[in-house]
Amino acid sequence: FVIHHCVSDIYATKVDDYLAKIEPLGVFFQALKSPPDNGRVASPCFITDNENIYMFYQSGKRLSSKIAVAVADLEKLTPAETFFSPRP
Repeated sequence: FVIHHCVSDIYATKVDDYLAKIEPLGVFFQALKSPPDNGRVASPCFITDNENIYMFYQSGKRLSSKIAVAVADLEKLTPAETFFSPRP
């Protein structure tokens, strides 16, 4: 899988070992239209521990963005559900 941003949201794409075949899966993480995202999220980076997956990402307009974090609980994840929710 490749997780990438495009325009305003973060998307997931399934790829083969050679990046020859791709299958777009859709929006992985949607930007909030209001602050703090102001309609744009980008540059996802993932870290895991024994309990959670953390996604650090850019939040907000270019040149004035901030680093934000979204957290997914590993015990509660299912393949069909959206993994991340914005912080409170």
